[in-house]
Amino acid sequence: MKRFLSYLYRKRKRVFLATMTLINFVAANQKYYAFNLLSVFIIVFWSVILISNMQTDINHNEK
Repeated sequence: MKRFLSYLYRKRKRVFLATMTLINFVAANQKYYAFNLLSVFIIVFWSVILISNMQTDINHNEK
């Protein structure tokens, strides 16, 4: 499991893009407002986490 998570961390940009595409495709075909709202919340939450991780990586590399 740890190897899989480290692999996902290394490939996070591609995984993020694939997940966003899948979530948007599913949400676009749903008739339920709650699912659309949940998918938007997940995308925003994951974006904030990735941006903060990237900023941490940049700050760490500058030292």
